Amino acid sequence: MMRIIFLIVCLMSFDNCLGGDVDKPIAMHVSEAGTFYIPIHIKGMQQMDFLVDTGSSYTIINENTLAILKANGQAKYTNQIKGVTADGSVKVVALYTIQSIDIGNNCVLKNVDAAVFPGENRQILGLSALSKVSSVVFSMSPPSLQLSDCNGNRQEDRNTPIKVSALR
Repeated sequence: MMRIIFLIVCLMSFDNCLGGDVDKPIAMHVSEAGTFYIPIHIKGMQQMDFLVDTGSSYTIINENTLAILKANGQAKYTNQIKGVTADGSVKVVALYTIQSIDIGNNCVLKNVDAAVFPGENRQILGLSALSKVSSVVFSMSPPSLQLSDCNGNRQEDRNTPIKVSALR
């Protein structure tokens, strides 16, 4: 009898049986260079495309985006970090916490750390954002990203924290 009750509860709340949210895939587009971009929305700004880079320890925004976020009260200075860029150079950059970002109008993440690079540099969705979800599934055909447990924003103490040592 208990098994039947458990089965009924699971069928009524499929997400709970799997241990978290099961989210729809978020479509990405592929650039001519073969890199993947995903739509990001931040309160008070128009939608932007961010490069998806699981090799980047931090999400990266440019100074123009930061100026708008600060004007809207959406970003708070955290500290400075030293990182190694993709070309091997070492930079000291400011680190800000963004109140929330919405990935593909499907996954809202709160308090995302973002390194700020000068000028109008390409913006990157890195591990400081992606580590806030329970799982990340990167699909090639069609290009999509599936993020699980978005609304819960995985608690730092639920799993071993991801170590971040350098910008990529």
